[in-house]
Amino acid sequence: MQILATLLFIFAAAGAFYLALACLRVGLFAMRPFERATEFLPSFTILKPLAGAEPQLYESLRSCCNQDYDAFFEIVLCLPSSDDTAFVVAKRIADEFPSLTRIAIGANREMLNPKIANLAKPGTEPRGEIVVIADSDILVGRNYLRSLAAPFVTETTGAATCLYAGIPNTSFISRL
Repeated sequence: MQILATLLFIFAAAGAFYLALACLRVGLFAMRPFERATEFLPSFTILKPLAGAEPQLYESLRSCCNQDYDAFFEIVLCLPSSDDTAFVVAKRIADEFPSLTRIAIGANREMLNPKIANLAKPGTEPRGEIVVIADSDILVGRNYLRSLAAPFVTETTGAATCLYAGIPNTSFISRL
């Protein structure tokens, strides 16, 4: 019994040490200065999988188009069908930003994941050096692309991810 208690204590101590180390690293990460690319401006393709007209879809899509970015970027609005309720909003964005946006419509029934199937079809081929996959409900600031470009200044970076914060809507679950 004494051996079991000792083993459990060692595992608990190791878990507590790992938690403390993780908290320290997260704190150090949060304190680092926010970087934005100023001279390195690669071209971007933002793929937006759309399915249904969700709340604030127009505002979210428009925020991606309204970037303070001096290099080429494009937004590809991917829809499974022109009957999708998000098509009206996608068309409105495409009409408002014709040089930045294109709409890709079609189903890819060979894939099991609906979101990936919405992105992997003819018409979604990226023209930019860096491809961004961002959900349709992501609302971004004007420096979004500059912030995304910053990690790619060095050639050792091959991929990056962004944390995002949710904005609750009126539902109880969303506010939780």
